[in-house]
Amino acid sequence: MGPIVLRSIAERIHARGGAIDRHLMVDDPVHHFDQIADAGGDSVTFHVEAASDPAAAIRSAREQGLQVGVAFNPETAPEVAAAAAGTADLVLCMSIHPGYSGQTFMPDALDRVRFLRQLVPDGVHVQVDGGVGPDNVRALHDAGADLLVAGTSIFGQEDLPRAYRGLVQAVA
Repeated sequence: MGPIVLRSIAERIHARGGAIDRHLMVDDPVHHFDQIADAGGDSVTFHVEAASDPAAAIRSAREQGLQVGVAFNPETAPEVAAAAAGTADLVLCMSIHPGYSGQTFMPDALDRVRFLRQLVPDGVHVQVDGGVGPDNVRALHDAGADLLVAGTSIFGQEDLPRAYRGLVQAVA
């Protein structure tokens, strides 16, 4: 979603009480923060592997008035991500290799989420992205994830509201 698209939907999302987070899977994520803020974004999540100085990237996002998250790939240790997160609002554990939607959940992510939850302060959200669905959403929540990204498990279904309700009920 580019700045033009973001700008065109931001007012509607905010009017309904929603927030816009941009998950950047790019080199030099700081380069995009001002555009996201100017277009109506509320927060930005960048990959620790793509930032040469995660603390400076967090400061840069804050200077733009954005909340900030730090994501990490399956090969990165949770303790590396937690240390890099510093003053971030959330830490995002990727449970697939970044790239495309519809990938199969990597089961070892449960242990990574559980360990990450122990490493970050209570006020920092633990988010999971990749392969989240009805078969694992409860286990991820129980492991300590409080923000769950569900793409294909909702948008890949014929009845979107039913798919969403099924995930919510599995966590309740």
